[in-house]
Amino acid sequence: MRAAPVGRLEEVFMPLVRTGTEPRNVFVTLTENEPIDWSLGDGEAQYAPGSAGYI
Repeated sequence: MRAAPVGRLEEVFMPLVRTGTEPRNVFVTLTENEPIDWSLGDGEAQYAPGSAGYI
């Protein structure tokens, strides 16, 4: 997994702080996705080899 630069993390999470959201009310999940994980509609993984809409 790649590490995000601290500046990028601050860019993403500082708006939450500015809205007054309490940190105890925030749950963050970071995942790394591959093209096979994406569906652009109809629940089909268009980037998956062998799928009807393989790009």
